Amino acid sequence: MPTTRSPRILWLLGTSCSLLLWLGASWLQQDSERQQLRSQQLREAELLVDNAANQLNYALLAGQAATELLLSDNGQSGQNAFQRFAPFILSDNALFDFVATVRRLTPSQRPHYELQQTVILREYRDGRLGAARQRPLHFPVEQQYPENSKALPAQLDLASQDNVDTALQRVSKTGRPAIALIQAGNASRLSAFFSARGRPGDQLLVMGINPGGLLSTVPIAVDVFRPALPYRLRVLLKDRARTVILDSQGWIIRRQRSSRRCPPPAPSAASR
Repeated sequence: MPTTRSPRILWLLGTSCSLLLWLGASWLQQDSERQQLRSQQLREAELLVDNAANQLNYALLAGQAATELLLSDNGQSGQNAFQRFAPFILSDNALFDFVATVRRLTPSQRPHYELQQTVILREYRDGRLGAARQRPLHFPVEQQYPENSKALPAQLDLASQDNVDTALQRVSKTGRPAIALIQAGNASRLSAFFSARGRPGDQLLVMGINPGGLLSTVPIAVDVFRPALPYRLRVLLKDRARTVILDSQGWIIRRQRSSRRCPPPAPSAASR
């Protein structure tokens, strides 16, 4: 038999069902937005990886072309070529931030080379430069541009770093370019190494790769890699050192600093 409480109970049940339906719809909407955000992040990550790979391939091709020019005549007149064309090559390509020549030496060649250069081969030990130890092969840094505070020390034996030594020996034997991270004291320089194919010899070329240049042509939304996002994109080389060539976390920091100095650009299809 109906009572006076029945309408109130029915009203409460109806209100509860409506609330549950609203909560369910809100959850479904939020889940859909999260899925869309994840899909957007994955698309952006794929875009960054593809672009970094394309830019690296371009850097290797451009670096090989520069090597043929800078190491002309197997180093005999290469000093003049280096001094003349190195500034032009760097100013023409934002992917590179320094260029240097490296000499391949055997232990028997080392004494004559050091006497000729009037400086000993050096390496870092405990953060300090000292005389380089004897090795099966030496790869001292010779000419370099630009010669600024970030430059590698003259006659630094790059063979003192295992992953760099492996890369240089591979380039010296095969003539194919290689990439490795050079550690020089507290500084690190992502670098590509080349051998002149037209005139192979004991002189190699090192070109510093600017990681920021790997992103220079990527069309990125203004807020894609904001700190609130849960993902971090890192691109690593397939080498023993697991060299990081791209890190979205470091890019976030640089992006935040630059945004404080100037207002954000207007949205566009692509930005440099």
